[in-house]
Amino acid sequence: MPFGIGEHWIKAEGLVAASREIGSKNLGTWRTEWVIEVHPAEGGVFRSAIKEPMVEHDDFRFKPVSEGETIGIEYDPKNHNLRWDKSDPRTNILAKTPDAEKASQEQAFNDALAGRTPPPTNRP
Repeated sequence: MPFGIGEHWIKAEGLVAASREIGSKNLGTWRTEWVIEVHPAEGGVFRSAIKEPMVEHDDFRFKPVSEGETIGIEYDPKNHNLRWDKSDPRTNILAKTPDAEKASQEQAFNDALAGRTPPPTNRP
């Protein structure tokens, strides 16, 4: 695992628990901040906040997330700071979906199209 100066980032899954708009209306710098419930492979579940990135890089084009969505995240176990997982296609438009996942999505789509799977129900 990579080590940085005082940082040790670990990949984990997180559930988007809440969001809010932050910033200055006068300066027009509104951003979104999310509460993420992190489910690490080791240790207990915890919650921490992360802000919408200010600048997009050549390898990261942010895709906004919604409450209730599960995403990939990276955290520092010492202080529970969070950062976006640039390899997660759920939050990075430029990230590539793994071939196995693409094949699974394609098969599910084709099964639904051919009527081999029941349609989803949203009834209580």
